[in-house]
Amino acid sequence: MPYTVMQAGKATGKAKTTILRAIQTGKVSANRDPVTQAWIIDPAELHRVYPTASSAPPERVRTGEMANDASARRELELVREEREREREEAQRTIEDLRRRLDRETEERREAQARLTALLSGGTGAPVRSGRGWWPWRRG
Repeated sequence: MPYTVMQAGKATGKAKTTILRAIQTGKVSANRDPVTQAWIIDPAELHRVYPTASSAPPERVRTGEMANDASARRELELVREEREREREEAQRTIEDLRRRLDRETEERREAQARLTALLSGGTGAPVRSGRGWWPWRRG
């Protein structure tokens, strides 16, 4: 029994627009009904792309370590502790980089002050040449 778009959506648990989009992009092949011009979808073709939606609520799938809530909580706690350690390490790295940047900035300022003193002849004032800035002016 072929599906309409609405029936296909209900059978897969998808929205009608999702089914239409799958038809338009070519994921699911469908034909138009010659009388109503509605899409007719073969169930095998639909379920090739989208699995059948079950009426029962999905079960929680757990692996060996997550067999009970206590072990799941413990694993989450371990992940949280690891992330906390990583965050603290990142904070220490940021603080170290800030100290280095502050120290390098202070060293650069001291070096600039020494260069200014050397270039100004030790007075702190910049050295001026006899000529002015304008080439046609003297003095």
